Amino acid sequence: MFGFSQIAKEESRLDFSQPAAVLHNQVRAFAGWPGTFATFQVSSSADGTLPPQQQEMQVKVLEARLVRQEQASSLLPQALPGQVVFLEQGKRMLVPCADGAALEVLQLQPPTKKAMQPKAFFNGLGGKLLSVQC
Repeated sequence: MFGFSQIAKEESRLDFSQPAAVLHNQVRAFAGWPGTFATFQVSSSADGTLPPQQQEMQVKVLEARLVRQEQASSLLPQALPGQVVFLEQGKRMLVPCADGAALEVLQLQPPTKKAMQPKAFFNGLGGKLLSVQC
């Protein structure tokens, strides 16, 4: 009889302090079950009238693509470390990783919502900023 070990939930968490290729492979390996998830920091945009508010959001990452370092540096030249960047009016969602490459999220699922493309997620943010801890 084969000995199978259970996968702990923590093993399916995406850790953006790792190289993007590792995260891409993790998303592919855990596709379907148990799936992968990322914890994003959602911040209200600072308009100067109120102090910025921040909350955590755990999002399932259903499909992703690797963006190599050379391409990521040209797409994310102004991005702050850990800042999630939306390109093409929200159609593309790039999450920078510690190695300078990025993970492009192609399909995700926010809490209590159906799976969606980055554009729908971007529209739902309503101008709020999204970041990860690197």
